[in-house]
Amino acid sequence: MTTLPPSLPPEPPTAAPTPTERAEETPQPRQTFSRIEAQLDGWIGVRVVGRMLPCLLASVLACLVVLIEQVFGHRNRQGYLVFNLFLAWLPLLWAVLAVRAAKATPYRSIQFWGCSILWLLFLPNAPYVFTDLVHLLGKSLPHYWPDMMKILLFSMAALGAGMLSLRLVHQLVEEHLGWVPGWVFVAIVSALSAVGVALGRFRRWNSWDALQNPQNILRDALDLTQIPYVTHPTGWFVAILACLIFCSYLMLRGPSSSKPGSED
Repeated sequence: MTTLPPSLPPEPPTAAPTPTERAEETPQPRQTFSRIEAQLDGWIGVRVVGRMLPCLLASVLACLVVLIEQVFGHRNRQGYLVFNLFLAWLPLLWAVLAVRAAKATPYRSIQFWGCSILWLLFLPNAPYVFTDLVHLLGKSLPHYWPDMMKILLFSMAALGAGMLSLRLVHQLVEEHLGWVPGWVFVAIVSALSAVGVALGRFRRWNSWDALQNPQNILRDALDLTQIPYVTHPTGWFVAILACLIFCSYLMLRGPSSSKPGSED
């Protein structure tokens, strides 16, 4: 007589996924953006896209304002702001190349030091845009206040890009030398950038002149170090601007430490 195998108990019905589980299975816009950001960071070689996007958005909006004024308001005097903003983005390019060179080659490589020197020479272009406020005309004119807001928008975009480049280089210094030397480096760079802005605004030098005429620029820079920084207007300008650059970076970066190119 054949014995039948015992029958298996029926399987419990599968519960339908909850709304939370369905949401987790469905790709969210934030997850999609994170993947795109990671891909762009991988292509660039440095984790910088997430912090660069706000600066890029501000830059696009600022240029759009100038374009709207040219098309609808027939005001063609603001092109210098776009060019100065372009110069303010160049330090970020040199900083990214310096970080990539530091990862691929020793710190003593020519590529690393060349990019680092170019970064330092072009960094004053970022805070320099604030001095374009000098182009504002009398406040009794109808465009005075819109022009002020426009220049401030350009200034914030330029300063944000410059401070992001400083963040990348600061992280390299901090990793190689330590936390305290890293912040001493930031303070020194802030002071040098303020001197660079003064050379550009008052002596009319630009970043390329440092490569073509370094002796005269060094002479003018030394002259700036010998003036009284409290009683002399130019010296006081340099001192306050150095504080502005340092504090702007501190608010962006914070005192925490992290690895170069990482998101903290």
